[in-house]
Amino acid sequence: MHYRNCFICGASVQGFHRFCNNCYNKKFRENEVIYHKIRNEWRLEAKQESSEYFYFLNEANDIFEGNKNMIIGRKGEGKTAIAKYIYSIKKHNIFTEKISFQNFPFNRLYDTSDNQYTRPNQYISIWKFLTYSIICKQMINNQNINSNITNELRRIFPEADNNKKLSDLISEYKVKQFSLEFFGIGFNTLVEKKIGITWIQLIDVLEKIIIANIDDAKYYILFDELDEDYKSFHSIDEKTNYFDLITGLLKAVQDMRALFTENNLSVYPIVFLRSDIYNRITYSDKNKWSDSIIKLTWTPEKLKALLKHRLNIVLERDDISFKECWYHLFSDYKMSVGSPPHTKRIDTFDYILRSTQNRPRDFIKYFQECVKVAIEGKYPFILPTVIKSADSAFSEYMKNEITDEMYAVLPEYEDIFAILSSIRKQTFKPFEFVDKYEQLVEEGQIPDRGAQAVLKLLFEFSVIGNVPAIKNQAIFKYEKDTARFNFRENIIVHRGLYKALQIF
Repeated sequence: MHYRNCFICGASVQGFHRFCNNCYNKKFRENEVIYHKIRNEWRLEAKQESSEYFYFLNEANDIFEGNKNMIIGRKGEGKTAIAKYIYSIKKHNIFTEKISFQNFPFNRLYDTSDNQYTRPNQYISIWKFLTYSIICKQMINNQNINSNITNELRRIFPEADNNKKLSDLISEYKVKQFSLEFFGIGFNTLVEKKIGITWIQLIDVLEKIIIANIDDAKYYILFDELDEDYKSFHSIDEKTNYFDLITGLLKAVQDMRALFTENNLSVYPIVFLRSDIYNRITYSDKNKWSDSIIKLTWTPEKLKALLKHRLNIVLERDDISFKECWYHLFSDYKMSVGSPPHTKRIDTFDYILRSTQNRPRDFIKYFQECVKVAIEGKYPFILPTVIKSADSAFSEYMKNEITDEMYAVLPEYEDIFAILSSIRKQTFKPFEFVDKYEQLVEEGQIPDRGAQAVLKLLFEFSVIGNVPAIKNQAIFKYEKDTARFNFRENIIVHRGLYKALQIF
């Protein structure tokens, strides 16, 4: 009979177990507290999570200091977390407002376009009106602004203290004649008079009011969740209106930022936008925006730093290393990978990383599934068997995440996933997909978008990657943004999708 010493207390243990029963149960009770914290406190949606879990990226500082005004990234990469962090800052000289388009009737925006301008410029004025209105309301709440100014602004925006909804501002915008009491702010004389003013003139008035009277405080206007109307468009007009609206916002933000910079004002309108949406914008001067953009990217090193931050919080420690954090929860056993007899072994972090697309949200989901299994099985550590047991649930999550991104450009995604499932290989040749795709087209089950075009889309969303013939390494878009699909190379399915697609 084989014996070894307990890993913790040194007592003799029969068989190949690493702990005696007492230490096993004690370690489980200790880590069970941590498991429940991760399960109950870690959230896929940043808005639902405590701000203490926010990991401060350098990118956030570039936004906060006004060096950049657009953050572009995939779902789950932390755009909303950065927006939430900035919005949560409450100081006497910092004013923040977040404009969210969740559950917002986009058609009301589309109806207010100014037809005297060509596409997409017809929406620029509405974005400026909304932004200037919010800035004026922030000025009303700023005690450093002259009370005469704030009192007059209240006459223009009497609802400022009641947090008037964006949809109400849209209704005001649609009024072609806007009557208000305007007293010549910024001029030497105070002449109160009632004037009829069009909304375009109103934008010019608000702009002058802001420039002439705003102080040196910082003002942030955050445009987030702009993908709420990004869907499978049923007509060319729907698609055109949506992208014109978003392009108009980006142009308006650039115009306003240039104006405020020229006048040495710390007023920062900031846009948070999904990268797949941004990539579909076809505006001719789009390249000029590159200096204003931060593209979120997560390397393994960044992910380790983020996990170290989060694990320090749940462990109630100050600043212990990533390795110490990781092995407080995970066993130091290696994971077996590759084809039978599975002789290749890798660390648990690297094993999980392979199933993700290098996004914080992916790791949060994998942790949630691991601790769920560990709690149910009363495991003192997250063992390789626990990690592999979490694979199936994580794979379904990954499929759903990709679906949410992809359905607007590929509504028949279920049929496309079914093709990959029917091939039932991790790696295959392009013609194997093409043959099955064209058969479904011929049978009238799916529209003909072209097999090669569909493969390019799958590559763009990292459902598949390429396997170069001369390198034993897959190429995925999420790891290399400049990568392009190569039809002459073999295709590999992302391993995070294996279980959901029944590929083994």
